[in-house]
Amino acid sequence: FSTSNPVNRRNELMCRIAGFEKYADEVGHIAIFITITCPSRMHSSLSKSGQRNPKYDGTLPNQAQDYLCGIWSRIRAKLNRDGLKPYGFRVAEPQHDSTPHWHMLLFLPPKHAKRILEIMRNYALLENGTEKGAAEHRFQVEYIDKSKGSAAGYIAKYISKNIDGHKVETDLYGQNAKDSSQRVRAWSSIWNIRQFQQIGGPSITVWRELRKLKKLAGNELVIKEAWLAAYFGDWCGYIKAMGGIECGKGEHTISLSKTWTDEINEYGDPLGWFVDGVISNGTYIKTKLHEWDIRKLSSPVGRVAPKKAQLGGSPLGGIGESVLGAKHPWSSVNNCTESYKKTSASPPSN
Repeated sequence: FSTSNPVNRRNELMCRIAGFEKYADEVGHIAIFITITCPSRMHSSLSKSGQRNPKYDGTLPNQAQDYLCGIWSRIRAKLNRDGLKPYGFRVAEPQHDSTPHWHMLLFLPPKHAKRILEIMRNYALLENGTEKGAAEHRFQVEYIDKSKGSAAGYIAKYISKNIDGHKVETDLYGQNAKDSSQRVRAWSSIWNIRQFQQIGGPSITVWRELRKLKKLAGNELVIKEAWLAAYFGDWCGYIKAMGGIECGKGEHTISLSKTWTDEINEYGDPLGWFVDGVISNGTYIKTKLHEWDIRKLSSPVGRVAPKKAQLGGSPLGGIGESVLGAKHPWSSVNNCTESYKKTSASPPSN
């Protein structure tokens, strides 16, 4: 169920986006799709010709991402000061020269749209805003027309092509989307760029903790409404159960419970704070129902250890001999090449 799995990651993101849209429809909010790009000086090559950009100042992709994050922090601060609270998602993806740009799907009250867009445009064009092409390309806005399709459907391709290319045949350059998505994930990993970010709304960590509970009993019923929404994947219902979209940080009906431990990790540092449950109206509910540890397989060769002892040993999480056909614990070393290193100085022929 980990979101490190691309399919799980995509499904959870789409669940939350669809939940935001459902909530927006119920309260009469509209959806706007916004694209923000970096100044021309941050692009190493020209988009049409591919030739080197004479204005390029050596900005790296992670530095360009820092620039966009800085722009957004200023926008967010101004919106908060003015009491404006759009909500939705943003996607960071690479352009032709690996410089990131942002796509944002925001839901907001119609009466706030003009002011919110004025604020965002002002900060997006604050630097080099008068350069050629800036007004047309640095900040783009598109209102989602419900008669042509849903907002979730509009952003779905941006989610998919940046995770696993699901149901996207080709990318912008006509290449296989599944292959391109692998390169995009590598790009985000190399440059430490966060691809997706939720804007507004309740905590996703609380949602994930609630989903670990298979049933409620006794005083745990205090979180029943939120738990049911999380259990059945109803992000809209979860927003309502947590107090609504207007709730600020620390105002939601359920919060995380964290415990400090001085236990030392493999690097000699204390493990520190870790999430062990949730709190609602002063009631603590434990969500960490199991404790796991990684061990070396100690069973004799030829026997399969119990699943818990085998966690971290088999790459399939303890499925064992019946699936892998192997009688030895798995390791990061390729056994074939390891034995070859000991016996030969030249690679074997195919």
